[in-house]
Amino acid sequence: MFDASSPVDIVTDQGIPDWMTFSEDGYLMIHFATFWGDVTRHSVNLYASLRHPDHLYLVHKDNGDMQSSWEESLVAFRICQMYMSRKDEYKDPGSIVLHWMSFSGEKTLRLKYGNRATER
Repeated sequence: MFDASSPVDIVTDQGIPDWMTFSEDGYLMIHFATFWGDVTRHSVNLYASLRHPDHLYLVHKDNGDMQSSWEESLVAFRICQMYMSRKDEYKDPGSIVLHWMSFSGEKTLRLKYGNRATER
């Protein structure tokens, strides 16, 4: 899954994701950092595992960017459609597992998936 992925790190505070990384109300927000350089655009995508839909893969490509400074960024993905399309009725996964390629190898993070819409 990560063959063409450029490394990123999820921003944490003492090993715990900061308040900007969360999964709620059909969205996944990720606060990440990597090396940025000139004006070359980076690509950030999210893929779901076919065998385990609650496992999501963050794939970053720097597209040959001349990496010169360590910077942070935010990206948000609408993930509710992945779960709604699994069956005719909505199934709340309860938690999701985010996978990404960091500068020290593959990492994972389990996030609680909150959906206030199902509480109505």
